[in-house]
Order: sequence, then C-alpha cells, then structure tokens
Amino acid sequence: MTEAEPPALRRAPTPIGWALLLVAPAFFLLAVNYGSNLLFALFFLILSLCVNAAISVWSALSRVEASLAPVASVFRGEPLVLTVRLAGPPSRLSSICLRAEGRCGLPSNSAGIARIVLLALGRGSLELDPPDLEIRDALGLFRVRREVVPTDGAGAIRATVWPRPDWSAPAKGTDVGHAAGRASSRDEWSGLRPWRRGDGLGDIAWKATARQGVAIVREHEAGQQQGARIFHWQGKAGADAETSLSRLAAGVLVAAREGCAAGVALPGCRIEPGAGAAHVEACLDALAGFGGAEGRVR
Repeated sequence: MTEAEPPALRRAPTPIGWALLLVAPAFFLLAVNYGSNLLFALFFLILSLCVNAAISVWSALSRVEASLAPVASVFRGEPLVLTVRLAGPPSRLSSICLRAEGRCGLPSNSAGIARIVLLALGRGSLELDPPDLEIRDALGLFRVRREVVPTDGAGAIRATVWPRPDWSAPAKGTDVGHAAGRASSRDEWSGLRPWRRGDGLGDIAWKATARQGVAIVREHEAGQQQGARIFHWQGKAGADAETSLSRLAAGVLVAAREGCAAGVALPGCRIEPGAGAAHVEACLDALAGFGGAEGRVR
C-alpha cells in the first residue's frame, strides 16, 4: 500500500511582490542605459528580497504539519466549525493563516489550533473544499498555500446540516409497540463521537478532546427502552416542508431523550424505530436529505 503524497505547495507573489517584480526590470534597463551603480544596486536588492521571500515562505510552510479534525453535523442556524491542528516551530505558526469559504482564521493559542466558524444556512448534505494554510514572509512579498487534506483521505469535507428542531411543536409520532433493550449504566459506553448540543460535561472524553482539539464525548450504550414511535411525513412541498421537517426532528430528539426508540417514515425512505445516538443521527440525516436538498453555509 503506497502512502498518499503530501499536498503540493502553491507559491505566488502578493500584490506588493508583483509590483516590485514589475519595477525591477525597469531599474535594470535604466541602470544599463545610464551606467548608474545606484540603479544596479536597487535592482539586485529587489531581486534578492523576492528570492529570499520565496525561499523562506516555502521552507516555513513545508516544516508545518496540519491535521483537519472531523467536522460534526449541525442543525440549521448553528455554527459549523472547521478545526485544524498545527504542529511546527512556534515562530512559524504565528504567521500562518487558515483560509476557507472566503474567511480567515489564525492560530488561537500556543497549541497551534486554528478555527474557522461558518454558519449553516440550509439543511442537506454539505460538501466543502478543504481549507488552505497560507503563510507570508515578513515583508509581505510572497505567499505560499497548501491544502489541508481530511484525515480520511477524502478530497472534500463532508457533513450534514440537519433541520432546526421546532421545540414549540414537536411531532407526536405513532406508538408502534415496545423495543426491547437491556439496562446499562453510565459507566458503559460503546465509542466516541464529536460533541453535540445537549451533551453533558460529564460525558466529555478530555484526553481525546486534547488530542484532537475539538470536544469529544463518550457514546453510551442503549439502556432499557420505554417504547417505540415512528414519525410519519405529513407535510407538503415548499415552505411547509421545512416546518414539517423541523417538527419531525424535534419529535425524534424528544423521543430519544425519553428513552423511546424512534423511526421516521418519509416518501421513499423509511427507518424503523431504533435506539442509540447513531440511529438518531441516521433519522436526522434522512430528514436533512429529504428532497435531495444540499446544505448551505456562509
């Protein structure tokens, strides 16, 4: 199995750098025509500054390692955070900028964690281009960019924007019996996942959080279920669809909090009642993807 090639570095002059590079030939021609040592000195000074800037920024960024933390799915209207953990000489990290979707984020502390916060505007499957690391030289003549590849090797960042729950009128659902399950204690957990709104501080896995730079919580095993409900689609196309999806999302979450197995029945998609955080997310994913919607961020 061959190792993936590191992302290529993309070098380019800044507007100031381009201006100097365009002026330098004029100084050279004037120096040749008038035999001016001062103009020759200015030409070679500009040339040396540009060459030194190009080499320094390339060397600086090539010595920085970056890893993109998993992007958690969010509800519509909530912030979607891109987190990149940087490793390298502290003097280099201070001059790095993280760019994505037209925004810039700077490392926030000595640990070298840079974040960009986007706002989830529309529900659906979301696919974003990987962010870029950018570094400039001290004079601002050259810049180098490098793409931060997701840890899973995918060429894009994928997440889901779920419908925003309508807590004022959650869907009631239809009782379909009881789902058997064994009781479990808070000490029993089956895995780790990114933090979501509603998770308690007691569930945070602090060591995993420190390693990845984002909040990670323990996913507990399902306990004794109180019943099973399925939430049927009762909306219409258009604006009413978003209202219905918001109420269905709230109903699924309320059922899960009450210890009740939940499922959804949508046109062309049915998920039988089940329990656990993964199952709840599957139901929310189905609601988010209703109608082939594509998520939007700003």
